[in-house]
Amino acid sequence: MLCDTYANIQAHYVNGVPLHRLESAQHAELQTGAPSIFVIEWPKFEAMSTLEIQKIFKTRHIHMLNAPVETLNFDREGLETLGSLTISRSVQGKSYHERCS
Repeated sequence: MLCDTYANIQAHYVNGVPLHRLESAQHAELQTGAPSIFVIEWPKFEAMSTLEIQKIFKTRHIHMLNAPVETLNFDREGLETLGSLTISRSVQGKSYHERCS
């Protein structure tokens, strides 16, 4: 199933390039054939008005590059920021160990 998803994604590449890596992904104005993802660097996004952001988000997802994030350590304190470590959690799903060809 994962292989099918990956193959479907690759089928939509343009000249071997994922859609979000195309130049048109960085244009705020939606162009014909442009991807549904708008890609922007954090400083440019921060300078945009709320109205500009809403206009883009109305038709596209927004992917920010180089957004500032707080660094967390992979330790007890860092994990506790995600939630209590003493509460039981149920995890569901399957693990597949196959390779796509």
